[in-house]
Amino acid sequence: MTQTKNSQLNSQAVDALQESFRALFRHKFGREPRPDDPVVFDPDADTPQHLPEEKHQQLLAEMGKAAGLPPHFVYAMRQTGVIVTERNECIMPKQKIEQWKSAIDEYFTSVADRES
Repeated sequence: MTQTKNSQLNSQAVDALQESFRALFRHKFGREPRPDDPVVFDPDADTPQHLPEEKHQQLLAEMGKAAGLPPHFVYAMRQTGVIVTERNECIMPKQKIEQWKSAIDEYFTSVADRES
């Protein structure tokens, strides 16, 4: 199987992830998210609260997988806790971008072989 090594999400994938977050928020809290609500919230909390880092990385990866993202993106999301996109790369700290790229490289050099 040939896989394309691309470290950018296209706008369709970004939109799918954003809608997944909004749908989860509506389901949990019964309303639309407001600008001051956390984008990624703790599903175990009764009110919108930021998700602890470890839970955040797990949820992000699960949502990426559910949105049909390629496995190298899901792996990078789980490893870094971020998603690097064309939209956010200009505001993303350089260190996070490098971590993202390293996770993509790691996936293709070691993880992909174990998963096949």
